[in-house]
Amino acid sequence: MTQRTAYLIFCIWDAFEFVVIYFFTVETKGYSLEEIEEIFDQPSPVKYSKELQKVKREAAKAARGDAEGGGSTTWWNKHRK
Repeated sequence: MTQRTAYLIFCIWDAFEFVVIYFFTVETKGYSLEEIEEIFDQPSPVKYSKELQKVKREAAKAARGDAEGGGSTTWWNKHRK
């Protein structure tokens, strides 16, 4: 086996791992332990986690007052006089 072959096998394996991790792992950043438990109790934790992220994102938009998508508020717009 040459170095090039070993490198090619390594790259293919890393690409495979990337795809598996991207599609089959659950995002737990920003969730409480109770929410994480709820996510993993679902029949499809990945799908439920994505739905929960969407709900949290929409709730945050509504709390900021731009739920209609009337433009983003930048730091400059908030702090200018």
